Amino acid sequence: MFNTQEEVKEYLMMIGCEDTTVFECSDYCTAFIGTDLSTGRAIYEYDLMIKHLMNHEGMSQDEAIEWIDYNTLGALPSIPNAPIILRKSFF
Repeated sequence: MFNTQEEVKEYLMMIGCEDTTVFECSDYCTAFIGTDLSTGRAIYEYDLMIKHLMNHEGMSQDEAIEWIDYNTLGALPSIPNAPIILRKSFF
């Protein structure tokens, strides 16, 4: 797991993906889980994004979900090479 934005960027540079688009706010660095090898796009885990907002921003689970869905997922279509958000589903 990564604790800072600098750690994420150092990792990406180390693996030759320094041009990968990442979320610039440090809010989600702990949710960064790797890169898609075929596209080089950053991958973040949805549940870890929620956990971060709950633990560090004092949001409830519902508030964190609403924030991510509206402000983060809603912005992805406008971001070139947007990060991938991995959302685990349990059926």
